[in-house]
Amino acid sequence: MKKLDIKGIFTRPRKLLLHPETEWRENIEGIELFKNFLVPLSVLSSACAILLRLLSTSPLYAIGTGIILFMASIVGSYIAYRVSREYLSNKVAAANRMALRLAVYSSAVFIPFHCLSSGFSEGFISQLMAICSLLCLRTLYVGLNQLTALDVQYRHRHHWLTRDRIPDHHPATIDDYVQNTHYLRLNVKTYAKRH
Repeated sequence: MKKLDIKGIFTRPRKLLLHPETEWRENIEGIELFKNFLVPLSVLSSACAILLRLLSTSPLYAIGTGIILFMASIVGSYIAYRVSREYLSNKVAAANRMALRLAVYSSAVFIPFHCLSSGFSEGFISQLMAICSLLCLRTLYVGLNQLTALDVQYRHRHHWLTRDRIPDHHPATIDDYVQNTHYLRLNVKTYAKRH
């Protein structure tokens, strides 16, 4: 692993926690994000849990807990990726890439806090770390907002009738209906002139 990758394992979760909007703008491709970022992060987080568990339990129990945490982190992230990809497959153009980023980025915030919560066997710090693991929902929320922006761009790029602003909801009043019809007429006239 390169030195830059090792540094990224520590800096990316911090960025995702403090400034998720900027991290979502980065364009990291494919399975490299999973292999070079999430797996090493899971190994380090599980190792921290093992070391913390060694303070209060037997070595065998601590190692078993660390292995279970590592496997649960990787398998849970992969399942989140598959479910997200299935859901997004007909909704966005780059469903595979977006689903991978949703799963990996939200897991990158959840896994360290969850492993620390398991490492501190009980007490206030353990409960605090468990609550902090829910910060992954903020990262997921920011990602979904980015996804919504991409989805709107995808629809605008691929459907000629949506070049102007047409609300996605059903018209609530007759005025909304008239406005939607007006936009539709303008788009049809513009399309007819061009072709």
